[in-house]
Amino acid sequence: MRRKAAVVGAGVLGRLLSLQLHRAGWDVTLYDRQNWSGRAACSFAAAGLLTPAIEAVHNTEPHLFTLGMRSIELWLNLLDKFGINTVVTRGTIHVAHDQDLSLLNELVQKLNRRFPAAETQLLNFRQLCEFEPSFATTRFRHAIVVPHDGFMRNHEVLAGLQVAIEKSAIQCRMPLDVIRLTKDRIYFRNEASEAYDKVFDCRGFHGRSDLASLRGVRGELIEVNAPEVDLKHAVHLVHGRYPIYIVPRGGSIYAIGATQLESESLAPISVKSAMELLSAAYSAHPGFRYANIVQMVANCRPAFADNLPKIDIEQDVWRLNGLFRYGFLMTPILVETTLKVLKDHQLDETERLLLQSDQLMQMAGDRSWN
Repeated sequence: MRRKAAVVGAGVLGRLLSLQLHRAGWDVTLYDRQNWSGRAACSFAAAGLLTPAIEAVHNTEPHLFTLGMRSIELWLNLLDKFGINTVVTRGTIHVAHDQDLSLLNELVQKLNRRFPAAETQLLNFRQLCEFEPSFATTRFRHAIVVPHDGFMRNHEVLAGLQVAIEKSAIQCRMPLDVIRLTKDRIYFRNEASEAYDKVFDCRGFHGRSDLASLRGVRGELIEVNAPEVDLKHAVHLVHGRYPIYIVPRGGSIYAIGATQLESESLAPISVKSAMELLSAAYSAHPGFRYANIVQMVANCRPAFADNLPKIDIEQDVWRLNGLFRYGFLMTPILVETTLKVLKDHQLDETERLLLQSDQLMQMAGDRSWN
C-alpha cells in the first residue's frame, strides 16, 4: 500500500518536495492557504539568485558554498526531468563606484582566499564590456565575475512546477487554511481533519508559530520595465550602504533588490527603501532613468539563528524551513536530504548541517553525531 503524505505550503519548497515524494512512491496532497494565483509566498518575492560563493562569503558557515554548488546541479537535472522551460544563467557581475573600490577588492580577496573553486575573475573595462556589452555605457572600470554563480527566472520555475504537479496524481487542496499539524493529521477551520502517514510543513514564515527559533527577515524588491537596459547577467552593486542586485526577468523587465531588515513587518515598501533601491539601480546603469515601475513587493524571509535552512521534527511533524535568502538556491538540496533521511540513507558532513533535531540525526544513520 502506498504511503500518504501531506505537504503544507505551495512555495518553491513545497512544490518540489511534493513532486519528489510523488516520484518516490508516496500519495501526496499539497495544501496552501492561497490558490495558485496567490502571491503571498516568499517565492514570488525572490530574485531567483543562485549565488553560493557570495552567500558563503556573507555567512559564517563555509559549507554553504559546497551545498549551494550541489544544489545548482540538482536544479539543472530537475528542470530537465520535469520539462520546465526556463533558463539558468551563469556568471554574476560585481561592480563598485570609485569610492567603493576598496569594498570590491576586499570581496575578491575573500572569494579567492576562502573559495578558490569559485574561480573568481577580475575584469578590466574592455573585458567587462565583452562579457556584458550593456556596460559600455557605464563608468565602471573594474568588475568581478563569479562564473559559477547565476540566477534562474523564479516565476517561470514556479509555473513549471505547477504544471508538473497538475500533470501528476498529486492532489491539491487550495485555498484552504491549515490551523494545526500533528504527526499524522491535518486540521482545518470548520472542516473535518484528514489523516496521513507523514506530514511535512513547508509554510516558511507563516509556520513560525510552531517553530520558536524561527524569525522573519524582511526583504523588499522592485520590478521595473527598462527598455534602455539590456543586461544578460545578474549584477551586484557593491556599496557601503545600498548594495543591490539587478536581475533580468526576460524582455526588458528587471528585479531590483533586495533590502534586508531585521523586521517581521509585512507592510508595503517604504518610501526610503524604494528611493534607495531605485537610485542605486540608476547609479549602476543610466538606462534605468526612464524605467517604469511594474510592481513593488515586500515579504518576510524565514531564518534560523545561523541563517541556514533546516529539516526538523517538531512534535513528529517534519518541518522544512529557514531558507532565508537562499530560497531557490537551497531548495533542491533540502528536498534531496529529506528524501535521503526518509530512505535511511547515510548523510555526509555537509548534509548533516541541514538537520536540526537529534531524532533526525539518528535517523540519518550516524548515532555518534550530536
